[in-house]
Amino acid sequence: MVSLKSLFTVGGFTFLSRILGLLRDQLIAAVVGAGAVTDAFVLAFRLPNMFRRIFAEGAFSTAFVPVYNRVRQSDGDDAALDFARQALGGLLVVMLPLCAIIIWGMPVVIALMAPGFADDPAKVALAVDFGRIMFSYLVAMAVLALFSGVLQSHGHFSAAAAAPTMLNVVIIAALVGLLPFVGMPGYLLSWSVALAGILQVAVVVWGLRRQGLQVMTPRFGWSRDLGKLAVLMGPGIISAGVWQINTLAQSVIASVQDGALSYLYYADRLYQLPLGLIGVAFGVVLLPGLSRALREGREQEAMTSLNRGIEFALLLTLPAALALVAIPQALCVGLFEWGAFSRADSQATSWALLMLGLGVPPSVMTKVFMPCFFAREDTKTPMKHAVVAVVISVGLGLALFQVMGYIGLALAISLSMWAMVTLQALTVLRWGYWQPDARLWSRVARSTLAALGMALALLGMQALLSAWLFDGGRLQSLAGLGLLVLGGVLVYALLALILRATSLTELKAAFRR
Repeated sequence: MVSLKSLFTVGGFTFLSRILGLLRDQLIAAVVGAGAVTDAFVLAFRLPNMFRRIFAEGAFSTAFVPVYNRVRQSDGDDAALDFARQALGGLLVVMLPLCAIIIWGMPVVIALMAPGFADDPAKVALAVDFGRIMFSYLVAMAVLALFSGVLQSHGHFSAAAAAPTMLNVVIIAALVGLLPFVGMPGYLLSWSVALAGILQVAVVVWGLRRQGLQVMTPRFGWSRDLGKLAVLMGPGIISAGVWQINTLAQSVIASVQDGALSYLYYADRLYQLPLGLIGVAFGVVLLPGLSRALREGREQEAMTSLNRGIEFALLLTLPAALALVAIPQALCVGLFEWGAFSRADSQATSWALLMLGLGVPPSVMTKVFMPCFFAREDTKTPMKHAVVAVVISVGLGLALFQVMGYIGLALAISLSMWAMVTLQALTVLRWGYWQPDARLWSRVARSTLAALGMALALLGMQALLSAWLFDGGRLQSLAGLGLLVLGGVLVYALLALILRATSLTELKAAFRR
């Protein structure tokens, strides 16, 4: 079954990280707005994140956890920890040379990622410098992914979930405490990212030591289990790599339009809030439990766990998505519009946010369906789904950019996510991995009605509070947004209980379980 206690542990820390990230982005917006420095920083930071999603969080994490659990179940904890040390050695052998090559060739990489920067040599120079400073972040994230996988496999979620908050804490501290003295916000942000990677690893090392799990010393060598991990990672690398081709294509296209990278970045930060709270948490918590249940032959338990996971995910996702669609400009004005961030920037960002909001439900659902494949050590099928989705995203992005500019890129992302989750759902249905039960259909319908009612209420409240939201000062705008969000939460909670999309008794029972 889905443990809400574990979900709240992971989701709570991840949500804290997203909230701190929102504060971080508010500070960035106030200091540098949506200009050349932000475009250069966004592009340079995207580079280590692309490789992180390919090698660390993507292919490695999803392949490592099932193999680690299998070794632990068949040979015991000591053998599993020894396998983890071997995997750490293998990661370092791959990551360290890769980082050295990319840092050396950064000018070529930036030229390929952002051909639209070519007319602005100063922006290119900034992106190269920022990229070289931040790329070491990749090594730290690879190590973090392995250590987090060990902790999660042993049922310890707190340290791994808390570690990402360090990135935002360090950047906020640097912008507040150092920027007035040193200036150069782009360079300060870049060095903060590099330092935060080290501190994130330190947090999970502390968690491992606290649980007596000694995996911090790499062991270099080869074994059958390490070979299995490498085989499973192959399709995962291709799958994640395909998605990063999509990210690269989006960067190439957006670099042609001034400010587009910045607008998409700020919109994505708000889009990531529900994904961080819901999608990441469900993906992390479902995978170890599904792996154990399937390996022990408890198919029905695994299917029930998946159904309840989908149910809870949509209960939380649908209102978040409709809120982003209903009040995007109020969110952008209230959260970002101060300092160097103008009303025109808010309006431009809100259009991207609206289009990304349409993709929140499928983006979360892919996180819920993925463990269904990975728990069975199937990484090839998700790879095929990713290829189809990326082809749709890039093709639509190119076509829609001609008509809608960067807004079309955001819409293409959402439509591609709907295509991907549809492929996943049809596949698991056809293979008998998943069978929706009557309760799931009923609860999803009730959650949808409650979310639609909340969206209508938000539009009405926005009209009543428009003077505060759009024409008042900074404090009035924040107060109006606070009332708007609080009202939306209360309306949705009330409607969800009235329509019996959930109940307080069920939530309490699930949390205890």
